[in-house]
Amino acid sequence: MKIEFVCTGNTFRSRMAEAYLKSKKIQDLIITSSGIEANKNLNGSICDYTISVLNNHNIINFVSSNWKLTEKIDLENQDIVIFMDENHKEFCFNKLACNILNFEIWNIADIPDDLIKEKSKNYDTILKVAEIDFEIIKVKIDDFIKIKISNKYV
Repeated sequence: MKIEFVCTGNTFRSRMAEAYLKSKKIQDLIITSSGIEANKNLNGSICDYTISVLNNHNIINFVSSNWKLTEKIDLENQDIVIFMDENHKEFCFNKLACNILNFEIWNIADIPDDLIKEKSKNYDTILKVAEIDFEIIKVKIDDFIKIKISNKYV
């Protein structure tokens, strides 16, 4: 089963989801992530708060090494695409003209722009929000495993 997580920059939400699901080591799953605006990343391949969260949960070794731009051909070759919010789905369906038959929208918010703009002042708050988002991702993935992934994969 091929699963792709999609967010905006592929430096935070989708990469945490990818790393967490990979950490489950479920046989025959191919897990990837991408971002609809990943090519606009100016802050490196992954956010420092993402690294902190993944380190805190001992799953840093499961994160992909760099961001990836969302591409139509990749999405249409997945068994399921998980969008972090409705905007990502709309972009892929409307701007990329994707034909994706099996998808979910998880509605996991990004770090608010006002916090990011003054990151040095707000880093502790950003880290707390990142941890909350990660806990939401964990619950959603654990439910996803129970509901969507058949016993033959677990």
